[in-house]
Amino acid sequence: MTDREATQEAALNVSRAIAAREFTTLHDELLAPDFHYHGAAGTELDRDGYVGFMSGLGAAFPDMAMTFEPVIVEGDKVGVHWTNRFTHQGVYMGVPPTGKAIVLTGTYIRHVVDGRVAEEWDTTDIFGLAQQLGMIPG
Repeated sequence: MTDREATQEAALNVSRAIAAREFTTLHDELLAPDFHYHGAAGTELDRDGYVGFMSGLGAAFPDMAMTFEPVIVEGDKVGVHWTNRFTHQGVYMGVPPTGKAIVLTGTYIRHVVDGRVAEEWDTTDIFGLAQQLGMIPG
């Protein structure tokens, strides 16, 4: 495996573990100890905050199926546009399960250091998710 392929795999393996609901057991090998997340609307999370948030996603949407297209690798950074399809089966942000099929998209850039993700910049379509969950008019 080339360095480029290894960097890409390290970045995508975080998403794969989240979707498979394996993130809480695998996060130590996937995230650097000083991991930092930069999200929509100024959301900033440290590693523990990110692990907790992603674990909550897995509880609310246990049947996640993610695709990644395109994936762009430039040095130690990986840019990905992703699509996640899932069913709202648990409480999310105070919204009880609706049973609705959801399609969520976003883009992230992950910085990979020594085979683990050290930093992430994310632009998830939170507005679209809120509409699909009935939190705001669609």
